[in-house]
Amino acid sequence: MSIVKSGFHSSPREIILFATQFTAFFTFYFIFSAHVLPKIISSEDSLHLIQALFSLTIAATLFGLSVLKYKPVRTSILLGTYVSTFGCTLLLLFVSGLVVISVLVFLVGVLVGIGQLSFLAHFWKTTLSEERGRVGGLIAFTTLPIYIVLSEFLAPGLDLSGRVILAAALSLVPLIVTIFRNNNALALAKKENEYPEIRTIILFSIPWLLFCVINSTLSRNISLDALQLVSSSSLGVMIILQGVATLIGTLVGGLLADFFGRRLTLALSVTLYGIGMALSGLIQSVTFAYFSFFAEGLSWGILLTLYIFVIWGDLANKGNYTRLYALGFSAFYFASALEPFSTLILIPAIASAFLGCTVVFLCNVPIALAPELQSSDFLEKIRLKMHIKAVKKIAKKYENQG
Repeated sequence: MSIVKSGFHSSPREIILFATQFTAFFTFYFIFSAHVLPKIISSEDSLHLIQALFSLTIAATLFGLSVLKYKPVRTSILLGTYVSTFGCTLLLLFVSGLVVISVLVFLVGVLVGIGQLSFLAHFWKTTLSEERGRVGGLIAFTTLPIYIVLSEFLAPGLDLSGRVILAAALSLVPLIVTIFRNNNALALAKKENEYPEIRTIILFSIPWLLFCVINSTLSRNISLDALQLVSSSSLGVMIILQGVATLIGTLVGGLLADFFGRRLTLALSVTLYGIGMALSGLIQSVTFAYFSFFAEGLSWGILLTLYIFVIWGDLANKGNYTRLYALGFSAFYFASALEPFSTLILIPAIASAFLGCTVVFLCNVPIALAPELQSSDFLEKIRLKMHIKAVKKIAKKYENQG
């Protein structure tokens, strides 16, 4: 346990506030897109367009903020964005017409983009590189169960009013967290002034970009085809397996990233995802489908921790941290905008699996070419601290006996 805690700077209070705020953003996005919008818009074609608009607006906002070299806004302005998100969400109960709804969805997307980037900026400023994996893993581990309960179990049983109120309540959580968080902690973390090579940023970006696109298109196509071959009971087991694997992946990914390096952890995750995709698409078997869902869940959990909390932060410095986080997240939302149209892909599942796993496995090439982001002497420092601690205990023991 001492090894796990070594190099830990963030306090339990800070981690709880981080987890609370990220949970609110993460869950709000999916409830608003997957549960609120379908209740407001009856036409399936229009629904897909509005869902895509919501994701694209967040992506465009983040991309625009990166171009403008966005700096975190004052707390009063940030609180105003959260209140505005709450108001725009509630207004969906009282308006009608596709144009008006589109305008409100656009505004919510812009506000969510600003709020999320502000959270990531605060996270970067108040965490150190050597702890970022473990802190991110704890945040993701806390987020997923709450997301599953609210989005997969609670929201589907609510009517329009209930879903809108739930989403609106989630949009206010970041406001409360921002009020109570310790902004004085911003000055405690020592930040690097190195500027990473553009080549390094590109090499680490390639796996993320390809994963986002494949996960929103080919992977979804493969999963829908595979689910048609299993019974409802088997499907329930698969979903549980995937959820458990994802939770394990968030924690394991954080630990591996901090103690064994970002590259090794990323390569492991990408390989697992490729294996899972190959099993689900190329081998039509329920048994292999279990392994596939578990492997993909484990991979997704590791990637969630790595790319949301770790890699962009490691690549960043004081001059570009908001830009890197914005660009990284804009890729996710741009790819998410493709998901409503994934059913239009007419490629057979086997061809999708072959293409997808081939591309995923090739992602190991840029990973192999990229430099390690974690400090090479971090483990040596941990061992030295443990040795010093052991020596002090022995010395104290003999001192008490003497």
